[in-house]
Amino acid sequence: TLGRPPPAPPAPEAASPGGERTGAAKADTPKAPPVAGGGEARPGAPGPRVGDAAVRVSGTAIDGIMDRVGDLRLGALTVGRYQGARVRHRLERLLDAVPAHLRGELGGVAAALAELEHGLADGMSQMDGGIRRLYQSTTALRVVPIGSLFTRLLRPVRETATAVGKEVALTTSGDDVQVDKAVIEMLVDPLTHIVRNAIDHGIEAPETRTARGKPAGGSIHVRARQGVQTATIEVEDDGGGIAVERVKDKALSRGLITPAAAASMTAGEALELIFLPGFSTRDEVTETSGRGVGMDIVATVVRKKLGGTLRIVSRPGAGTRITIEFPISAAIQRVLS
Repeated sequence: TLGRPPPAPPAPEAASPGGERTGAAKADTPKAPPVAGGGEARPGAPGPRVGDAAVRVSGTAIDGIMDRVGDLRLGALTVGRYQGARVRHRLERLLDAVPAHLRGELGGVAAALAELEHGLADGMSQMDGGIRRLYQSTTALRVVPIGSLFTRLLRPVRETATAVGKEVALTTSGDDVQVDKAVIEMLVDPLTHIVRNAIDHGIEAPETRTARGKPAGGSIHVRARQGVQTATIEVEDDGGGIAVERVKDKALSRGLITPAAAASMTAGEALELIFLPGFSTRDEVTETSGRGVGMDIVATVVRKKLGGTLRIVSRPGAGTRITIEFPISAAIQRVLS
């Protein structure tokens, strides 16, 4: 959306100290954030200026512009390969082999080529900078706060916690990190699977947590950080962690690894097994797990479709943290690579 910035979306849950958003499993269904450029005017907010009205641009149109930017960059790189240096050098070698009355003319041509070469290099440098700035401006049209993604996790958290009889609170931070809307749409399913898995498998039942000296209700914290061209999302729970040996045994029983492979695996390698298709630690299929479908989707989307990285760290009795790092824009590799 161009023009004035959109109004801030209403907070779906009460804000906690330090700017974090919190949501409990029993919370009401949050309202969806308003569409950029829409919503009611806030009291005291300045009205729109002449020529400052918002303009809605479809994602397809923006994708088309970014494709044209890519074509422009490719054309600039092609032109940049045609240097006049080779022609100029050949002319300079000819100067001693031609009659004296032609040397001055050839020398002038060589000097003109040198001037053209320097001018072309300066122009290409300016064009390259302009293309990059155009790309950045175009990308800004399609980025949205990642908080819109976090808001969509509240319902799955509440429904899963209710289904398994647990108390779970979701807190988020870094909601203002800007990410390509297409990337956010791709991350909805992976993050949903991660938080559901944390509730079903990671966070203990209230009586178990109380016996271990923990609060009866578990917690999941989702935080985002932004880099230059990548963003990072961490999902951390305070559950019981992942039993590495149990993971190995389940992978062996399902024929996903060999006994030799299991014996030589490190703890980190064993944790990676949860991302294999068909893996589950459940002995029976329930409403929320046991089908062996879910965490493999996370790995497929993050590593293959987004070209990102996925890491998992678990501490027995203390919880599990899954870290996803991914390009901010789905088009960043296509345009600037």
